[in-house]
Amino acid sequence: MHPGRSRTGSGAGSLVARRGGAVLRFVLVAYGLSWAGQIAIWVYGGLEGRLFHWLAPLLMFTPALAALLACRKEGTSFLELLRLRGRAAPLIAAVLVPLATALVTAFAIAGWLGGGPTPWARVAGGFAVPASGPFLWSGVLSLPSLLADVVVTAVWLAIVGGILAVGEEVGWRGYLQPRLCSRFGIYPGLLAVGLLWAFWHLPLLLLGYVFPAAPVTGALLLFPSIGIAVSYFFGWLREASGGIWAPVLGHGSYNAFFSTLVFSMSFGRSTWGAYLIIVALTLATGVLSVPLLRRYSNKARVPSAAPTS
Repeated sequence: MHPGRSRTGSGAGSLVARRGGAVLRFVLVAYGLSWAGQIAIWVYGGLEGRLFHWLAPLLMFTPALAALLACRKEGTSFLELLRLRGRAAPLIAAVLVPLATALVTAFAIAGWLGGGPTPWARVAGGFAVPASGPFLWSGVLSLPSLLADVVVTAVWLAIVGGILAVGEEVGWRGYLQPRLCSRFGIYPGLLAVGLLWAFWHLPLLLLGYVFPAAPVTGALLLFPSIGIAVSYFFGWLREASGGIWAPVLGHGSYNAFFSTLVFSMSFGRSTWGAYLIIVALTLATGVLSVPLLRRYSNKARVPSAAPTS
């Protein structure tokens, strides 16, 4: 065998092994730190305890810490994951798609199940926006004022929600997505990211987080379905923008809009019916993202390791 080729093959094999070990380290650290904190929340007061309210936001940064350690093992740059890059269109989609999904979900629950209150109601002279709702302006608004209210509030909530989502997205979409998609392909890779991300929440989901009326089914079926769907949407945002900031806005938007527009509602005649509407409409977002991802199926994603001495 040619000696030069032998060294090259050995170096490539070493790099693959190092990256495989780094990915495993990422998963173990992200899960280990987060689950330890979530189990502590179980023990000390559950979802109503004080520990939940200050520890849960901190746990959102465990994937970022895991990514930092994994990058060090690989010899790649962690700061490169935070680099600002990309086009404006994915940033706009990151806000508008979650907003539209949450609004359609809220009005579907109100119309089909009698839930409420809706984000606004049609009245004589305009649209009545309740003061208790999430929007920055309230009262009876004209259509242009309502649209301006929705847009300004959407941008504000996306930015605020995105502050906490940074910690997760650096890990899941910044570090893990390009490595799994390079190894297994875009669609299986995003499926794996979605499942890993969903079950990373498992201890709190079993406590009734997100789906309090069905904690076990919510943890094992409903939330994983949502995780897979948004993994394809966030995955498209990551591929189309070339960085994590569109997924950060998308993640922050989903969290903010669904918590303020949907999960603050009464679910009317059927909580289970509302849960199924939430899952079905979120799955639709994922399905619509699938054809958009085709153009990125052969893209090279993972940077080369930095030279080591």
